[in-house]
Amino acid sequence: MPRRSKGARLQLRAARRDKRGKITHQATWIIRDNGRDVGTGCAADEIAAAEKKLKEYIDSKYTPKRRVRHIDDIPIADVLSIYIDAQFEKFRDRFGVDSETEDAVAAVRKFKKRIERLNDWWGAKTLGEVNVRSVARTGSSVATGAVPGAILRICAPPSAIMPPRDFIARSSRSHCRKRGNPGTNG
Repeated sequence: MPRRSKGARLQLRAARRDKRGKITHQATWIIRDNGRDVGTGCAADEIAAAEKKLKEYIDSKYTPKRRVRHIDDIPIADVLSIYIDAQFEKFRDRFGVDSETEDAVAAVRKFKKRIERLNDWWGAKTLGEVNVRSVARTGSSVATGAVPGAILRICAPPSAIMPPRDFIARSSRSHCRKRGNPGTNG
């Protein structure tokens, strides 16, 4: 029976020496993953930076499958992941930053926090579970552009979120009449 994989992990590679015992390469952190070694570029005393590289490596390993699936098979976490990838490209282009320096931009930090909150609440659910009733349970309103509304705007077709235009026009006219203003004809 084959051994079970330990998964991606950090390991300190010892300093390498030549035949005379002189150090040729300093000790560095590497990422070990199924017999594959990936360099982090971090020295032995840069543990926090090495852990960050490990997190980035693990995150990069998982990319959601982009193919047609049934709505009950698509986790919202996958939708958020695809959305994040697209938005980060826009942020990087707009602000001229890369993945290392993007946290210096306030808009990027706010965006990350919003996605974290969305993922905390909705991440384990599937698209099939998102409906008006589940959004109402959050205490937010889709019409006000609250956080669950963002999920619906990302996931659902526009016709599922917005009422038909004629409904909006009728509502507007009836609202105007109630306030004593005849509104527009139509």
